[in-house]
Amino acid sequence: MSADAPHSVLVTIHLTEDTRLVLPRELMVGRLLMIAFLAVVWARQVQALGNVTSTGRVVVVLSCLLMSVGWVWFWLWLAAAPEDWRQVVAVGSVTLGAIAMVSVNPVEVNPFYFVAVVAGAAFNWRIGTILVLLVTALSLIVWVVATDSRALLQPALVTLLFGIAAVIVRRVVAAQAALAQTQAELRRVAVDRARGELARDLHDDLGQQLTAVILQAELLSLDLADSPSPVRERAAAVVTASRSSLNMMRAAVTESRAPEVATEISSGAELLEATGVTCDVQVSTSVEGMNSHVLGWVVREAVTNVLRHSTASTCLIRLERLDRDIYLTIADNGVGPQGQEPGAGLSNMTARLADCGGSLRVESDSAHGFRLVAQVHADGGGGG
Repeated sequence: MSADAPHSVLVTIHLTEDTRLVLPRELMVGRLLMIAFLAVVWARQVQALGNVTSTGRVVVVLSCLLMSVGWVWFWLWLAAAPEDWRQVVAVGSVTLGAIAMVSVNPVEVNPFYFVAVVAGAAFNWRIGTILVLLVTALSLIVWVVATDSRALLQPALVTLLFGIAAVIVRRVVAAQAALAQTQAELRRVAVDRARGELARDLHDDLGQQLTAVILQAELLSLDLADSPSPVRERAAAVVTASRSSLNMMRAAVTESRAPEVATEISSGAELLEATGVTCDVQVSTSVEGMNSHVLGWVVREAVTNVLRHSTASTCLIRLERLDRDIYLTIADNGVGPQGQEPGAGLSNMTARLADCGGSLRVESDSAHGFRLVAQVHADGGGGG
């Protein structure tokens, strides 16, 4: 983690024709194309119905229907959906249909190609790879039993390749979904930090100018003490209006600048996970008032540093209360600012904590990564 954190974050992601995200309409076209491949199976099976008995024809039609129901259900509603029992049912339906189809009426089109594709696309890559291997072995066994042939190496190899291709496509789509989520979250962080920067500028610059106006107006009122009543009233009105404007500006700035620590921990953990950093969140206490706002700023700054500079793969965010103090710990296994002077990010965090009677401790070394511990008094968070 680097100590240098800029006041604002500008995130720009350029997507070219080759690297842009897959759009929802394109995904739907792909789903429909996958469903259309069923026509090949139906056409081949119907053409070969003359080679089987009347009972066999019924079995072939039912097996085609069973396979088609699972296939269509998966591609229209289950593909890219959270894994649950429905994927198991869909894969099972396609598998049973393929087994029955090959057992009764083996034709040129191998239905286990479809089983391998749906098995590889239904689950995460580890489970999907295992299922594809099992489907490949199952296809060999069923074809050997049904046709009494040993020359099945090529169909088995194609089944395996189709399944692995489905696993890879699923991973690519999942990666693009994670990229879209990360992009949206980074934009939100950039907007929040830009608002905070604007609020700080208003508070520091405009607040200083309004304070000077109020002071000058009060001095003017003293100089006009012997003036007619209407003149003194106008001067007093200027003082009142200036004070009201200053209070309104401070209220608006406080509202826009004040993050909540619970919200920042939640959104920060989601952002870290989306960018590939394994995040361990441990929250055992609640924080309110000014303490929540200050610690929220600390979380925001620290998460930004983890993302931008630390090259970390794991991050711990822990919020706990020990005796009369609240501790916020953010630790990662990345590279910290060893031997460097504290930058703007750490300086801002230290100043904010000091304003509410808290403190900041930073530990960094190449062996254990970067560790930041913010401490505030538990009874100091009542004010806003």
